[in-house]
Amino acid sequence: MVGEVLGPHGDFGLQRPLLAFLHLTVLSALAVAGPLFERLGSTPEFFTTRGAGAREVVLTALSVVLLPPALLLVLALLAGLIDRRLRWGLALTFLGGFVALLALELLGRLAPDGGLGLALVAVAMGAAGALAYARVAGLRSLLTVLAPAPLVLLVLFLLVSPVSGIVLGHGSEARASVGAQAPVVMIVFDELPLTSLLDDRGELDSARYPNFAALARSGTWFRNATGVHDRSSKAVPALLTGRQPRPGELPIAADHPRNLFTLLGGSYRMAVFEEATGLCPDDLCSSRGGRGRAQGRTRSLAAELAVVFGRLVVPARWRSALPSASDREGFPAQGEATDDAESPAGSKNRRGRRRGKTDVQELRSNITKDLRSGRRTARFDRFVASLGEGNSTLYFEHALFPHTPFHHLPSGKLYELDPEGTIEGLVPPSGTEPQRDRFAAGQGYQRHLLQLEFSDRLLGRVLDRLRTKDVFDRALIVVTADHGATFQPGEDRRAVTKRTFADVASVPLLVKAPRQRGGEVSDAYVQSTDLVPTIADLLGARLPWRVDGRSAMDPAMARRETVTMVQGADRRSRISRGIDDRPVSLSTRRLERQQAAALVRKRALFGTASDPFGLGPYPELHGSSLDRLSVAREPAPARARLDAPEALRAVDPGSGVVPAHVTGRIQSREPRKRALGVAVNGRLAVTAESFFVGDSGVERLSVVVPEAALRPGANRVEVFEIDRGGGGGPVLRSLGRFGGR
Repeated sequence: MVGEVLGPHGDFGLQRPLLAFLHLTVLSALAVAGPLFERLGSTPEFFTTRGAGAREVVLTALSVVLLPPALLLVLALLAGLIDRRLRWGLALTFLGGFVALLALELLGRLAPDGGLGLALVAVAMGAAGALAYARVAGLRSLLTVLAPAPLVLLVLFLLVSPVSGIVLGHGSEARASVGAQAPVVMIVFDELPLTSLLDDRGELDSARYPNFAALARSGTWFRNATGVHDRSSKAVPALLTGRQPRPGELPIAADHPRNLFTLLGGSYRMAVFEEATGLCPDDLCSSRGGRGRAQGRTRSLAAELAVVFGRLVVPARWRSALPSASDREGFPAQGEATDDAESPAGSKNRRGRRRGKTDVQELRSNITKDLRSGRRTARFDRFVASLGEGNSTLYFEHALFPHTPFHHLPSGKLYELDPEGTIEGLVPPSGTEPQRDRFAAGQGYQRHLLQLEFSDRLLGRVLDRLRTKDVFDRALIVVTADHGATFQPGEDRRAVTKRTFADVASVPLLVKAPRQRGGEVSDAYVQSTDLVPTIADLLGARLPWRVDGRSAMDPAMARRETVTMVQGADRRSRISRGIDDRPVSLSTRRLERQQAAALVRKRALFGTASDPFGLGPYPELHGSSLDRLSVAREPAPARARLDAPEALRAVDPGSGVVPAHVTGRIQSREPRKRALGVAVNGRLAVTAESFFVGDSGVERLSVVVPEAALRPGANRVEVFEIDRGGGGGPVLRSLGRFGGR
């Protein structure tokens, strides 16, 4: 009975391998390609945020459909060279395996909380399917009839789903005539609130961020600039098109054919390094300098698709053990309906289908991979290297700094390879339960500021390169951010609301016109949609399409009375999973009051010097020798346990990683919030407060010590509980010593 396909004694026979491949392909398409295409088709951002173009998408789709059955068929044929019965057994095993995968995926939708029992039922169904295939000729005939199914799935995915916008592509519409030849340098930082750059007086902090301040002295600082959307997938296209985000638009050239790249494409050479978008058409940006080689992208996609598929079929209770398939933009997870920080979930796509949602609780950003390997900084370095001497060139960089995860010290050295700081939930991803502890939220702000100082160094590399190439003076330079962030306790870091508006909406905007002499400060209420009109104005180009913004040089800009930003990031506190984009508006007067209040909050956390290491309940003690402090002889009844004390015994600054992030837990009979101090090599480096993450009941310790406090080799770290003390001042009680002598 098996011979119809497998030949005598279960042998494929040389005359039947094509039919066997066909049946394997049908089952593979139903069990593997179908679920993947359903998920990927509703979230084309999976491809755009990975820099994948039409070629990679098509190759990936073909690989998903053809490679699994082809590889399994080859294995079965090779096994037949050893024993025909082995060939027959493998063939049925592979067929049954596809049936089991299909059953597991379908059963998972019906019982998402199923575990081992669900898996066993799926295996049993797979075995029954293999047996039925061997015994029932009609079932084999049915698979033959279903032969067109893989092709149908491919067509639907590549040409009908929202992914078709990537596959079909769109040529450039370079219709503007640009007479100017000035080089254009545009840098879009990510997740950078304006307040972070300000000193105690509300000016750009030249001590901590000298390169931002230096650019302001040569150009115009628009100190009331705001973004228009709190997600990069919408905010960056608004910056590049001059148009407000529309529902259903993808961050790709097909949906935004009129943008800065196509405006200058007829006259300018492109050196474009996009990250979370793909607005530069292939005929203008064929190399896509920041996106890597096609071959490498395809391999990376294949690896991540394996993770995606695992999350589709693995029972929910085991899914957390799998690695994440998330990226800079959200990715939908099975059985959930939520918005990620970056995903355009909740909007209607241009064909009217509902997009998939994102399980933000299970997501980890794939930016993490870039951080651990140094690729994020390396991509910025490639942008700096692209800056040349020639005129008529557009240099564009979307820099993923100072965006989370936080692990850079101002020097650029890493202090943490785990982006969550070994304490899950310390800096919660946007869309998850926000950090409600005041000190823990303040430490998120501190780590942001430390990484921002490194971001300033990156900007300095750009300015130095421009001066070295004798381009700075004649270049048009634009530095801004897509959106900001808030570190207020209990607030989602990325979601703009009436309360967080100044934090999330207010962004830096520095514009240096060609041959500009001297710096200026403008109070104009410029928004992201005004950038393209401003650039066109300064280059003397006429915009060949209608925009929602206007040139920042227009005097009417100062008369705006209301500013608006669209909330797209999910607010966990709303218990509203998958909210649609909604505008949040504020009067300009109220915005200014909020900006002043944000500066007051920053001062309360870090002092008038805005020193990130000023965080803590006793900043006046920082840097003091223990010999000069009141240290009790009797240790405290509680004990500290560090997460990685061994890292302190062999510090190697030359490695580029220093263990400056000290984390652990406080063990006591009565866990409570307490004041802490961490001494390094005999000096009190920082003070802190213990805190609790969620309802865990675990008292946690987390501090970042200055890089200068650590020395090569062994370091001695001691954790103290700090009592307020009497008239003699605070008293330190030891909670434990760690590291070297």
